Parts: sequence; C-alpha cells; structure tokens
Amino acid sequence: MAGILDFSILAPVQMGDKVDGEDRFFHSDGSGVGVGNGTLFLWERCSASGEILRGYYPKDHCLEHKSLRLEVGVWGLLDQKPSLCSFIFVNPENDIVEMTFARLRVLCGSGELKISLATYRLFYDING
Repeated sequence: MAGILDFSILAPVQMGDKVDGEDRFFHSDGSGVGVGNGTLFLWERCSASGEILRGYYPKDHCLEHKSLRLEVGVWGLLDQKPSLCSFIFVNPENDIVEMTFARLRVLCGSGELKISLATYRLFYDING
C-alpha cells in the first residue's frame, strides 16, 4: 500500500482542488481531506471549522478474496459511529473503493458479510 502521504489511495474520495503542503487538500468551502491527527485514521475529512466529518481507514485488502482481521478500536468505531468512518479497500478488479462502516453494517445484517470471532485472548488480571 502507498505511504501515508500518498493521497492517490483516496481516489474514490473527493479530495479538493487546493493543496496545502504535502498533507492536506482543501475545497472552495474550506473543508478538506488531510492526514489524521493521532486517531485510528490515516486520513480525515474535516469541515471548514475543523470538525471531523469522516475518517478514512485504508487497507490494501479485498474482502471478496480474503477475510480481514480488525483491531478492537476499529471494530468499536464500526459499531458506535458507522456514518463517520470509511474503509478504503481494493475490489476484485483491483480498483480502490470506499466502503462506509454503515454499508459494512448493512452487509453484516443481510448475511452477505459474515463476522467470525477468530481468536480469544486470555490474560491474568493481577489487580482483580
């Protein structure tokens, strides 16, 4: 997958027409897409006032070819804020596509996409 500042991976996302340095694109209304600031997302779309409108989580991965293991934090966002988050995936034709977490939830609800608990993690709680 491309490096963190390679915006070409965000091809399906309306980037913007004005570049600010190497890490942010702006629209005429002041909103833009840029590198995330310490969140789970490598890129974020922000309003003109700086409010995060959507986080983008790129994965060089095709769900149609192979299952995907998700980190707990990503799964939590998928469950809690599905309209504010998107994966950037590769489809079977090797095109880069955006899939919102809301769409993933619909696919899970319809049974088209399955959720599998792949592992259990055991640990001692020395405080409890």
